[in-house]
Amino acid sequence: MADESKTNLPQPQQKVVTPLPPSETVEENPCCEVLQRLEIEAPEILSQLPREQRRKLLSIVTTHLVMKHHQGPLPTPEDIALYNQHIPNGADRIMAMAEKQADHRREMESSIVTTQNSQSSRGQLFGLLIGIFGIVTGAIVTLMGHDVVGGGIAGATVISLVYAFITGQRAQRQEPTRPPPPASQRK
Repeated sequence: MADESKTNLPQPQQKVVTPLPPSETVEENPCCEVLQRLEIEAPEILSQLPREQRRKLLSIVTTHLVMKHHQGPLPTPEDIALYNQHIPNGADRIMAMAEKQADHRREMESSIVTTQNSQSSRGQLFGLLIGIFGIVTGAIVTLMGHDVVGGGIAGATVISLVYAFITGQRAQRQEPTRPPPPASQRK
């Protein structure tokens, strides 16, 4: 008989298998995992591609599979499940840590508000004392016969207190007080 490969009979398709490099396993190389999945689910696509195009396709597919974005104080549920697999009570420990951090942040915000309120009260008290001292001093100097100097002392005191009050009010309206960023966001 003649060589069967020269006949026009359709040949059964063979599954294209790309062997894993000896040092890598499926767990270590996500590209190989994708390749195995593609070989199972769509062998006709891979068999038509040359080896270089197959590698390029797999690197693109793998890149898109690996890219993910998460923002927030806690890991994603999938990551929490992985922590739980590798660390005893990992998920519980992560949640306890997040709760502890939230409690700490609330305590710090409360402390900041209390401190700012006491500073504001002290500032008003010191402003009152300075105002009284300046006006009394100006009055005493005026009673001693130095009208211009006494009026200057009392007037300068009142003007400086009014200026400080107005600029302080503007600053409070323009920039509301914000708590400091969490420790995880500080450099």
